[in-house]
Amino acid sequence: MKDAAQYAGCNTTITFFNDDLLLGSKPHNRPLFVTGYIRKQKVKRILVDGGSAVNIMPKSTMNDLEITMDDLSKSRMVIQGFSLESQPVISMIRLELTMGDLSTSMAS
Repeated sequence: MKDAAQYAGCNTTITFFNDDLLLGSKPHNRPLFVTGYIRKQKVKRILVDGGSAVNIMPKSTMNDLEITMDDLSKSRMVIQGFSLESQPVISMIRLELTMGDLSTSMAS
């Protein structure tokens, strides 16, 4: 497996063509989900959104990965939703995400 440091300065682009917009014979604009591994466990439906400022992990995924509150670190970050209401982040964790040969660290 390649070292994550190799990808630290890498800006990867995903390219789509008109045929990729088809779901069967109908056009769609569904989000792009991928499958990867966190803590050596397969995680399906990881949302790819390079423009997002935060990565949010559902509590059900935390439970599946056996992440406990002791694994989390406190945060002073505040996020603002679509309704423009602010909410403090409960906590954060840095995890290793692996997809194929790509391995990277992400905060969630």
